[in-house]
Amino acid sequence: MKKAFLVLLTALLAFSFFSCGEKKAEVAEVEKPAVTVKNPDTFVYGTIGTVSTLDPAVAYDNASGVNINQMYDQLITYNRGELDLVPVLAEEVPTMANGGISADGKTYRFKIKKGIKFHDGSVLTPEDVEYSIERTMVVDVDHGPQWMYFMVFLNDSGSRNDDGTFKYTYDDIDPTVEVDGDYVVFNLYQPFEPFLGIIAGYWGAIVNKDFVAANGGWDGTGADMARVNNPPTGEETLYEVSNGTGPYKLDRWVKGDELVITRFDDYHGKKPALAKGIYKVLDEWSTRKLMFLQGDIDYAYVEPNFYADMDAEEGITSAKDLPRLSLSGIMFNQDTNDVDNPLIGSGAVDGNGVPGDFFANLDARLAFTYAWDEETFIRDVNSGYAVDPVTPFPFGLAYKNENQERLPFDLAKSEEYFKKLYDGKLWENGFVMDLAYNEGNEIRGGGLRILAENVNSLNPKFKVTVRSVVWAEYLDLNKNKRMPLFFIGWAPDYPDPDNYADPFMYSKGYFPAKGGYSNPEADELILKAKYSTDPKEREEAYFRLQEIYIEDAVGIVNVQSIYRQYYRTWINFDGGYYYQPVNDDFYNLLRYMSK
Repeated sequence: MKKAFLVLLTALLAFSFFSCGEKKAEVAEVEKPAVTVKNPDTFVYGTIGTVSTLDPAVAYDNASGVNINQMYDQLITYNRGELDLVPVLAEEVPTMANGGISADGKTYRFKIKKGIKFHDGSVLTPEDVEYSIERTMVVDVDHGPQWMYFMVFLNDSGSRNDDGTFKYTYDDIDPTVEVDGDYVVFNLYQPFEPFLGIIAGYWGAIVNKDFVAANGGWDGTGADMARVNNPPTGEETLYEVSNGTGPYKLDRWVKGDELVITRFDDYHGKKPALAKGIYKVLDEWSTRKLMFLQGDIDYAYVEPNFYADMDAEEGITSAKDLPRLSLSGIMFNQDTNDVDNPLIGSGAVDGNGVPGDFFANLDARLAFTYAWDEETFIRDVNSGYAVDPVTPFPFGLAYKNENQERLPFDLAKSEEYFKKLYDGKLWENGFVMDLAYNEGNEIRGGGLRILAENVNSLNPKFKVTVRSVVWAEYLDLNKNKRMPLFFIGWAPDYPDPDNYADPFMYSKGYFPAKGGYSNPEADELILKAKYSTDPKEREEAYFRLQEIYIEDAVGIVNVQSIYRQYYRTWINFDGGYYYQPVNDDFYNLLRYMSK
């Protein structure tokens, strides 16, 4: 496992497609000016995107995840700047060599460290570990991270029947994770090599069983499982409270504005130098930039179109040409919720909207795909700081077909497919569609405006508009399947091609579950490659899946960005700056910072 991770890291750091192979990931050497450091004991992180929840069993967005990472620990995590794994709450990372992984690859044993304290002073037990993972499966919110656990433990994608009822019993869930003295034992349905990468994610955070139960959460029994399953947004047990073992603890959360954490002095690891971290939501670039240059924030999220401006500023350090495994793109929703949904207007082919199943028609997906101008999007919106991944399989991972081509930008072809729709009625009547993106993300906004302008140019009766909404509303629209298409990013849960094939193309996967895509051939190939140990067999499957993605016009994956991070020169790092390709958000470095 470790060898595989190191091979992947080598491939990542050798990306020839970044800047045509002329640059490597680097930190610009800037002489630190003699300035007065603001907020000397606090790190202020300025970014876009509000935190949606503090509950590790629910969170599945970057803003929530990076804050959870400060307040909670997992059993294991990724090494600094590497893709190998190191222990945190566990004594060691299990391997076959040390007896932690069974010969058949289906059983993983973790010895839990003793004497580790939660923020409320209680002591971590193996039972807390068992409870945490099982609770995540029991809670199982719509479109959350639990699909990974159901996949590896129960060969399923979730806990509910088609009618929404909870389908598992305590006797189904309980054997998946068991306590054996000082050990916690994970029992997989079948061998799955990337399993350790799953456990290392923030959805692997360990909570305190008694604390959760005292706050009205799952009591650990089978009789209580259905009650806590799939809670409404904002009503999950740990939505706005926290009690982890991490280096920082919750101070306050002003929703939509900032989340403040303070140092946990009884932390079991090395104590952070900085006493406080502030995750500050600043959607407007002008405000974010001014506060950054004035030193009121120590880090600013900078979109690629502003890289050149920031490179010219003094007092700023930049880490450049960072190889990302994250993708972004447009996903078509083939089953849009059409109940009182203004984003699709009338919900009919009458010139005032589109039906909810509009994108279930391949011709509709092809019409929009041919109207996508990838070259302009990368050049003008991303200022050239991106590469075209073509499909959901990123550069830097195995089984990437670098010769796979996307459908070209061709408005004549787009018009041809629009004219086919509904026996020509859509072309004759026109249509109305509203496209939303999260406020402050002008990369997404710029991309949607390009697409809308191209589609509207074909017929004066086409009325595709673009608007921004706050992050919480965007997540809610997405969760409730109200967007006819949605522009979203995907960061790796675990560094394996399966983590892209499954969520993008499997009929029970993350995006198809939202968007209604299904292809039996794709399903068969995904399952075949998921559990295969034969590299040739996996390559054949993944290469064919990349072809299917284009043939079916599943979506428009359009960016694998060339990442830069900008921070004030007064920020120092214990052990030096590093970049972690899986947990690549700068806020994850907080515990190593000083000023």
